[in-house]
Amino acid sequence: MCGIFCYIYHKKENNDKRGPDKLSSYSQTFNEQLVETINLIEGPFSLIYYQKSTNLLYFGRDFIGRHSLLIKVEKNESFMLTSTANKSIENIIELPACGIFVMDCNNSNFDLACYPWHASHQRCQTILNDLNLPINITVKESILSSKLTDNNLETIPDNLSYFEADLDTKDVKKSMSELLKNSEINERVESLWKLLKKSIEVRIKLKPEYCKNCIKLILADEINLKCNHSKIGILFSGGLDSTILAAIANEFVPDTESIDLINVAFEKKLKSNGEKIKSNCGVSIFDVPDRLTGRQAFKELEKLYPNRNWNFIETNVSRKELEDCCENIISHLIYPLKTILDESLGCAVWFASRGSGLLSNEEFYESPCRVLLLGMGADELFGGYTRHRTTLRRQGWKALWQELNMELFRISERNLGRDDRVISNHGRQSRLPYLDENVIQYVKSLKPWERCYPTEKMPPGFGDKLLLRLLAFKIGLHETANKTMDAQYLSLISQAETKISDNNSLLTSTKIRNSKIKDVFISAWPKGLEKEFNQLLTREAVEFIVDLIVEFEDGINNLYSSRFKRKLQQTSLKNTLKFLKPNTDDWKVAPVSDRLSNRRLDLGDVSPSNLEHFSAAMCADVQGIQVDFDDGHCPTWFNQIYGLHNVYKAVHNLFPRLPDVSQAPILMLRPRAWNMLEDNFSINGKSIPGSLFDFALLIFHNGKKLQQSNNGPCFYLSKLESYQEAKLWNDIFSWSENKLELPYGSIKACVLIENILAIFEIENILYELRDHSLGLNCGIWDYAASIISKFSNDESFVIPDRNKYLVIKTCHKRGTHATGGMIASYLQKNIGSEDYQNLLNDILESKLMEIQEGIDGFLIYDLSLISAIKNLWKNLKEITKEDLLTLPKGGVTIEGLKHNIRVSILFIYNWLNGKGHFVHQNSVEDSATAEISRSQIWQWIRHSARLESFDDVVVTIKMVHYFAKEILENLLIESEKNGGKYQN
Repeated sequence: MCGIFCYIYHKKENNDKRGPDKLSSYSQTFNEQLVETINLIEGPFSLIYYQKSTNLLYFGRDFIGRHSLLIKVEKNESFMLTSTANKSIENIIELPACGIFVMDCNNSNFDLACYPWHASHQRCQTILNDLNLPINITVKESILSSKLTDNNLETIPDNLSYFEADLDTKDVKKSMSELLKNSEINERVESLWKLLKKSIEVRIKLKPEYCKNCIKLILADEINLKCNHSKIGILFSGGLDSTILAAIANEFVPDTESIDLINVAFEKKLKSNGEKIKSNCGVSIFDVPDRLTGRQAFKELEKLYPNRNWNFIETNVSRKELEDCCENIISHLIYPLKTILDESLGCAVWFASRGSGLLSNEEFYESPCRVLLLGMGADELFGGYTRHRTTLRRQGWKALWQELNMELFRISERNLGRDDRVISNHGRQSRLPYLDENVIQYVKSLKPWERCYPTEKMPPGFGDKLLLRLLAFKIGLHETANKTMDAQYLSLISQAETKISDNNSLLTSTKIRNSKIKDVFISAWPKGLEKEFNQLLTREAVEFIVDLIVEFEDGINNLYSSRFKRKLQQTSLKNTLKFLKPNTDDWKVAPVSDRLSNRRLDLGDVSPSNLEHFSAAMCADVQGIQVDFDDGHCPTWFNQIYGLHNVYKAVHNLFPRLPDVSQAPILMLRPRAWNMLEDNFSINGKSIPGSLFDFALLIFHNGKKLQQSNNGPCFYLSKLESYQEAKLWNDIFSWSENKLELPYGSIKACVLIENILAIFEIENILYELRDHSLGLNCGIWDYAASIISKFSNDESFVIPDRNKYLVIKTCHKRGTHATGGMIASYLQKNIGSEDYQNLLNDILESKLMEIQEGIDGFLIYDLSLISAIKNLWKNLKEITKEDLLTLPKGGVTIEGLKHNIRVSILFIYNWLNGKGHFVHQNSVEDSATAEISRSQIWQWIRHSARLESFDDVVVTIKMVHYFAKEILENLLIESEKNGGKYQN
């Protein structure tokens, strides 16, 4: 089924208003004949079917989403279904290909029922929840059949090495010949060949009788004529997928007809001197990688099939034409999708489906074909993406198996509807042989190593899509089978600087014109977060991140090398720490706004990936919220995207039940520390610092809004080790303000003094940040861990149980705030009890002492402590160098050792479950407290620390192993009692 159609339903004032229980009867009223018909359909379709007898409207897309269908709902007003739209139509979205929808036209509202394609409909429910349509959608039990059934991977055999036994890394052709001698491998290749032939045959046999030109003559003059022009075209990059399609299509297209191979190239980028690449030097401005591989594959096809007339069409797209067509035509066709990925792929497919260009004899030619074959789905089915190789390397075959099983679900959520709209714009129809139901069923029945074998032992690129590569070799495409994966990217808006290596990954955008940048890789969106991912990682945001990293590359490298050198010095030399002061005393920290002048109470460890906790914090009566991407947050890719998007929604007032950002506590945004990398975003193959990934997206999307609402933007900077690092941050702030047109000095940052080295440079840190400073904060746990880390070889710095530490204070300098670390106690479970009151009194007594010594504020975790803390403020006291290195007296106890072991184990347990912090024994534990626990245990073993209350008994590794085993066994027993989950 295909074609352009539109259905618009307007509300009738006198509708028969049936009750809400009407939906419950859908399972009875869903026409059985319609169900049977839908289940029999093979191939792509979009369905809109109105059943007059019941006044029910059925609509949906096939289970892979190969045809376009868009939906727009204005609650109680109008309901639209259409195959295409343009940007003037607001709030229209792509209908998910997750099932068949039913609407009762007798009702006054537009509530829907959805019958999922898949028996397990949880994914369907998640997808529908993310649509944010102003109607109710009830997910029913599936009565349909999708053919996307998953097999279980029970065991991984030990003899997989047979794939590698006969490999010759210098002669890949010989290796493929040897592999095909294996009967099992050859049988799989034969089976795939047979299914692909059938898939391509049916898609060619059902082609129109007349080409685009002849059909016009037939319709105009009503004459009979025989059409021998091209009716089949192939989007042809010269890669593995498209060349196999061409070779097999040759068997089924009549000898009298030509086959059009359409190859797109975008004008190369300008040289640094502004001149275009000169074509008279033998190099064309359109000689991009896909053009070169396309020509090679074209020659191989001519050699193998000399009797076929192949039209290799070189479609050349200038920059100006690209910009004009993208703005005026293509952006409307891909709408409502609008990411850089959609734009790039949409442009390539649109120019290819236009089908006009130069033939090899340099004659202009416009393809009259009406059917276009595309290689969509091959990478998903046969493991052709970089992420597949990465998954196998990092997590093994089982993880790759799960990843491949998810691919076909993902592709239905991606781009096939977009491509359908784009290709139809030229009066052609897309057909996707690799996404034939029977091909999918067979390939999904194979084990992952039977589809691909992307191990490091294979020659580069050889193991990617191995089964498909072997098929190419078997049918004679030896040169194509031997091409590495790097040569098979679809060069989009190519200019040699823009590449798309993965249909679910972003690479360098067209505006990145830095000679240092070869490629930028961003991992696929986390499961269920496609919309959030696309809203955050826009073309402009990616450019901002890349520009930031390139601008400060030298400073970043110097930071890491300086840390390494300082660590070596500390382990080889005795303590020689001295206070540093700026060269001048004539300076003050820049004043802050009235809203930022009160820093008494911030909520700490508020991970925005925990929406319930984040929402509660937004409504709390405190001055600020430490929006934590660091110690209190587990930085999985899902948590990062979800958390960053929740901040975006909060700043832009998109949470209807939360206060406006101007009325809520100030969002003190805490990016990760420099020691954490973001492996899901790399430039030239190198992961970028997590701190700058977080900062860049936070300031890019939220900076202007926060500044306009008098909320900063404000940041916590964690784990700085020197004033040079503060200077780097200050330069980053100034650059960002200029780039984003924010007033100079509008970004404010509170430095967390968590490192013993930084405490001796606090005046220099303040001096470097004087125009952007929001003061200093000294946290107890990271500070103590830093002492262990920096002076681990000095026995005089063995420290007692962490619960005996005095709070480390820092003093007021230069007219800015000094705030204390977080009150980690969590008392909500015990409110009203005697224990609660005793613990509260201990907290208040400790905090009152800090206030009397001049502290300006605290961080707390437990919201129930807010009212008790708010009235404790008094005066200031100075602190000396000796105070800073003087640790509280006390020894090591058995209970302290066990406590540290227990915290270390529980932190790992929670971390693996995606949680960056947890509550244990009325205290909040996070990566900082877990690190101090681990560090203490290590230091006590290293220096044979003596146990209190025991004569001549010291901490040993054997003792720690014994207690760890005992504690772990007890935790497992507790977990079993709670259904496999440990209750903190």
